[in-house]
Amino acid sequence: PAPPAPTTPPPPPAAEPEPEPEPRPEPPASDPYGLGTGSQRGSAGQGQAAVEWAMGKVGTPYLWGGTGPDGYDCSGLTSQAWKAAGLSINRTSRDQYKQVRKIAYDQLRAGDLIFYGRGNDPTSITHVAMYVGGGQMVEASRPGVPVRVTSVRWSGTMPFAGRP
Repeated sequence: PAPPAPTTPPPPPAAEPEPEPEPRPEPPASDPYGLGTGSQRGSAGQGQAAVEWAMGKVGTPYLWGGTGPDGYDCSGLTSQAWKAAGLSINRTSRDQYKQVRKIAYDQLRAGDLIFYGRGNDPTSITHVAMYVGGGQMVEASRPGVPVRVTSVRWSGTMPFAGRP
């Protein structure tokens, strides 16, 4: 008789295919500029009133942590200006940025806030100023410099301005 033909072992059983991962849900649609956390919204009239109040503080000394009347820091000036206009906003510049509705710079109107930091990182915010119109802003910038009106500085701004 002829020798048996060599046989190859059967292939190992096929592994179970990996299950398909669950698809990730689509993120919810949102306002591209961010709504902010504030429950109240300021009107154009309140923005103008906030500017008028802040302009009345021009020449007041800068005071770290100051909320007036003898001195202001940047966010003390903006929070007190909006308070005088009838709207309460957060005390610090970073908290103000979280609270306000984000707007494009070409939509700026009197009373809107301009935030400064490094890159696009909101946790790096170190300064806030208030837009007064005509390319100008009012700010309490640093020790030794009283509250002043100056041209808007575009270097170091956050990607969006804020509207209380």
